[in-house]
Amino acid sequence: MSMMALAMVAAAWAPSTVGVPVAIADFRTAGLPPLIKVERSMPRAEMTKRVEDILQSRQCTIEGQQAGSFDVVVPFAILIGADGIARKIVIDKLGCNPVEMLVAQIVVAQASRGDFVVKPGRTEQWFGSDVYFKNSEPSIGEALKEPNKVTCKSSPKLGSRVSVNRTCKTAAEWRVYEQDRQQLGRDIRNAGECRSNCTN
Repeated sequence: MSMMALAMVAAAWAPSTVGVPVAIADFRTAGLPPLIKVERSMPRAEMTKRVEDILQSRQCTIEGQQAGSFDVVVPFAILIGADGIARKIVIDKLGCNPVEMLVAQIVVAQASRGDFVVKPGRTEQWFGSDVYFKNSEPSIGEALKEPNKVTCKSSPKLGSRVSVNRTCKTAAEWRVYEQDRQQLGRDIRNAGECRSNCTN
């Protein structure tokens, strides 16, 4: 990270509701160090509902998006210490603070689950990925109705707003996948509740 970019981002660090300093910065100019890319399944239905509620209640607006129809990708970077604890989070500037802070909650929940692992011998490491919200994603429930049928879903390719990854699973595999997403959703809710009731 260049000294100038580092100073600009450092000036934006602020304590947040997630208990970790968060900076909102334009990733094109933030000068972040190389990130270790981590792909993680998300509880999309629950997170998408929260974004829909934010847009519906007009807590903010996102250009070209509305409560009934949105497709939003929010890149993030997170600095993890060797102890596995999140030190800093950078969220790509979206212009919608409630959604940016939702992404921060998701990232903190991922860190709490141990989704980011610092390589041995390192004192800290930067990781990055995207959080994707789309309200027209087909329901996994449809895939669970026929146990032997393989159902495929598309999701954005890491670091790209155009390319997609196609994931195909049987009903049993989708069931495990959905349970994992639901657990992550509970972890995110617990992290959000803990921010006002827990002490470090």
